[in-house]
Amino acid sequence: VKILEEMERLCRKKFGKVFTNITWETNGTRPMETVLHNHLQSLTNEVEYFFSVSPKMFNTSGEKDAVCPDIVKQYHDISEVGQLKFVCNGTDASWNEIEESIVKFRDAGVMYPIWIMPVGATEEAQDDIAKEYAESSIAVVSSLYEGFGYPVIEAMSCSIPLIAVKTSSIPELVGDFAHLINPRDSLSLANKIKEVFKNYDKNLILAENGRNHIEKQFNWEKISKQYQDVIYENIRRQREC
Repeated sequence: VKILEEMERLCRKKFGKVFTNITWETNGTRPMETVLHNHLQSLTNEVEYFFSVSPKMFNTSGEKDAVCPDIVKQYHDISEVGQLKFVCNGTDASWNEIEESIVKFRDAGVMYPIWIMPVGATEEAQDDIAKEYAESSIAVVSSLYEGFGYPVIEAMSCSIPLIAVKTSSIPELVGDFAHLINPRDSLSLANKIKEVFKNYDKNLILAENGRNHIEKQFNWEKISKQYQDVIYENIRRQREC
């Protein structure tokens, strides 16, 4: 609640009003505390809450009794806008478990739309991806949209010359260590590929510098320090109130 109140304070100060949309990511296993429930209810006329619920399936997570429709119903009572995301490993047991869970949620009155996602990459699959990158001569990321931009991070981590589209988060991620082209510009892409191979040794040096850039900017020590700074800053502001 303190974090929400601080975010609301900053939004009102900067924009003159509270934020209008909040997305909550949860696995739906922990009951909402009364103080938080009441706080969210007090803002329902100003804020639309979107609850993205990812129930833990035994066949994919190994956790028993982690599907809790009654708890998710608490979220549904606050906002009917949301989704249920199930992870499936492709086995009959996994599909059957998801179908049974959906029935339980519907019986509890949770009517969020259903999404089914494949299980994430295993450690072996991640190693295979890294090997493919490392054995490549060049990487091309032609996405028209990226959220965080993992493909460019993966390519740069393997010291591979990179060509990427100038869109969303990509320019910020790559800095000066990759070649950027405009979206849907096939001619520029073709010319840039030729340019990279024409000056390949120079681009290998650029790629190695790109790896160093990734190691410095995206590591757990730096990320944890940034989180720590945010927490300490919020504690300081609370003490000054």
